[in-house]
Formats: sequence, C-alpha cells, structure tokens
Amino acid sequence: MARFCPRCGKRGIEKEFCEACLEEIRGKEPIVMLGEIKTKVCVLCNKFLLQNKWVRCRDPKEMIRRLSENALAKYNIKGGIKKAKLEFSFPDMILKEGMQPEIDVNASTKEKKFSIPIILEYTSCGQCSKFKSDYYEGILQVRNVNDEIIRFIEKYAENGKNRGFFITNCAGVRNGMDFYMTHQNKILALARKLQMIFGGILKISAKIQTRDAQKGREVFRTTVYFCALPFKKGDYIVFDDRLYYVTNVGKKINAIDIENGKRNLFDYKEGMQITVLEKKKTKVTKIRPRIEILDPWTYQSVHVENEKKVTPGENIQVVEKNGKFWIV
Repeated sequence: MARFCPRCGKRGIEKEFCEACLEEIRGKEPIVMLGEIKTKVCVLCNKFLLQNKWVRCRDPKEMIRRLSENALAKYNIKGGIKKAKLEFSFPDMILKEGMQPEIDVNASTKEKKFSIPIILEYTSCGQCSKFKSDYYEGILQVRNVNDEIIRFIEKYAENGKNRGFFITNCAGVRNGMDFYMTHQNKILALARKLQMIFGGILKISAKIQTRDAQKGREVFRTTVYFCALPFKKGDYIVFDDRLYYVTNVGKKINAIDIENGKRNLFDYKEGMQITVLEKKKTKVTKIRPRIEILDPWTYQSVHVENEKKVTPGENIQVVEKNGKFWIV
C-alpha cells in the first residue's frame, strides 16, 4: 500500500512527510544550540587545537568544518556528519596574537538545524614559540655568499615555518653569514640543496650541548659549513691553465675543456686557483679565411680560436685567455 503525506495527502512518499512538507516543518523546528567551542590557533603556522592536539589545515574554512564536525559527532546524523551543510563567515582581517574572533556556524541536515558558536584564540603553538626566542638547534655557516643564495635560504625557511623551521638569528662574518636555525634535519636538508644547486664544499659537525635528564640522553647542536663555489653553471673558468665551460655543479663539477672538447669531472677544494672569465661584447669583422672579431680592449681585428656560424657585423660575446679569444 502506497504511503501518503498526512499533511497534504500526497501519495507515493518514502518518508513520514513529503519533501515540501518536511521543509516547512523543518523551518518551524527549534534550532539545536550547541555549547560554545573555544580553541587555539597559531598565528604563524595556522595549526589549531583539536582534541588537545595541534593539527594542520589548508585554510580557515577547513578548520571551521573540522571543528563543527567534531561538535556534531555525538549526534546520530543520517548519512554522516560530512553531509551537514555549514554556513558561516570568516572575518576579513589580519588576525594577530591575542585576538579572539567569534564565528557563528549554522549547520543543517535533513533532520535538524544546529547553531555552533566557535571562538578562536590566536596564539603561538609550541614549535612557533621558538621563533620569538633565541632558541636554535644548529648553525648554517655559509661562505662565498651572494644575494641569490641568501634569497634561497630565506625562501626555504619561509616554506618550512608550518613545520617549525625558523631562522631565529643571523650574523654577518667575513666572506659570509651564519644562520641560527631551529630544526637540525631541516638544516641538513637545506645545506644539501645548496650544494646540489650552487655547488660547493659541505662539512657537518655536532657537539654535545647539554643532557636531557627526562629522556636520559645527550642533546647535540649541529654546525653545517657550506662554502659556495666562486662560479656557477654556464660560467667559463680557467683552471690549471685550461679553459673550461661549466655544464653542472653539485658535489662534483662537470665541465668541458674548450680547447680539446673533452668532458671533465673534478672536485672543488678551498684555495683552488680558479679564474672566472668575463664575457665581453664585440662584433664579427670578417669570416674568411678565418673568423675575426673586434678586440674589446684594443679595437683591432683579431682571429678567434673556435669555429661558429656567424655573419660579418654580428654582435657576439667572447672570452679571452692569454691573449686568445673564443666565441661563446
């Protein structure tokens, strides 16, 4: 026997009332007022406290949804709490430590409506509180430093702040900088990235700083020394009186001997006598019987040591070694 709605008489319904009457009844039902939820949010990494644990979230909307779902968990919601429709607005402002914005969440399901008041207390989590102190677990000593390397280190630290990785202090030293950082494993990972991208010498040392009486073990502080190469990929260098084109840098240096075309692989050591050649702009003066260019210093027409497909008057770049020129 087909069921019918007791309010309007509509037949063939599946529930106690038809959908139209159910919506009307639901609109008249009292809203279930839940108790106030108060939690802490880190202003630096955006983690929040959920069931006494600091957890990560992609954005404030995800945080509010997870807090609301946790509050609704004790209600037997048909289809699960993730089916609940949430309506709320998040404050459009820069939230600072000490602020406590209130969020009113309206949650509705097929059976009931809920009102969930949420108060967010902005503070610092345990990891991020180290950022405001002089606390550090290791020192990254960078030598032969340049602006590109500094920007890379700062960006790496910025991307790592959500995981408690910070630069708490830095000091300028002769030919470089010392960075005091909060996470030993991240310092090592950063140093290895610097070596792979910029090339150079990497040395790692650790010494006992103190002893953790609770855990019964020594606490080490790591010092990582990175000396960057005085040249980079794409440079022309002179080493052992040979002219090389640097094709790659990392733990080892990959370079092509321009004078014989052979590929070479060698280690860089501090104190190595390496000269980085400056690329100079000039013009091609003739191409037959040999290519000649305008000497960038004397403005005389001189021949070059290598063959290139060029045309007279073409603007080119050259490097010079012992009075001889190569088109690059």
